[in-house]
Amino acid sequence: MVGMALSIRQPWCWAILSAGKRVENRTWTCKYRGPIYIHAAKGMKREEYESFAYWWQHQFPGRRPLQTYPALPPAEGLARGGIVGKCEIIDCIRSQYALPLGITREQADRYIVPWWHGPVGIILAKVEPLPFAPCSGKLGLFELDGMP
Repeated sequence: MVGMALSIRQPWCWAILSAGKRVENRTWTCKYRGPIYIHAAKGMKREEYESFAYWWQHQFPGRRPLQTYPALPPAEGLARGGIVGKCEIIDCIRSQYALPLGITREQADRYIVPWWHGPVGIILAKVEPLPFAPCSGKLGLFELDGMP
C-alpha cells in the first residue's frame, strides 16, 4: 500500500465503515482531497467505547426505519492498529449544516448531521472496508509506504 492515510480511534472508525458515518470530526482543517486509507488507531479506552455505545443506543431512536443500523461489536471485536478501509476526502466543513460538495441536503441530514461534533468536519465518500493490515499510525494525514 502506498498513499495517504488518516488514523481514527475506534469505535468511530467502525461507524465510518459500518454505520454510515461520513464526517470525521477534527479541530484542524484539511486541504487534501482524494483517496485515503482508514487506519484504526491502536488505542481505545474502555470509557471511549462505553461513551460511544451509550450515544449509539440513544442517537437514532425513532429514525431506525430510515436505515438498518448494525449492532455495535464488542470492544474486543474492533480491529485496531492497522488499515481497515479506504475512502475519499471530498470536502472539509465548519458547520454541521453546511452542504458539502456533491452531497444533497437529505444525504447531509442522514450521514453528517447526526455524527457532527465539530469544530471541523472532514467529509468522506466511497467508503470501502479492506482486510486488516497491521501498521503504525500517526497524527493528522500521513503517508503510507512500503505496506504489503
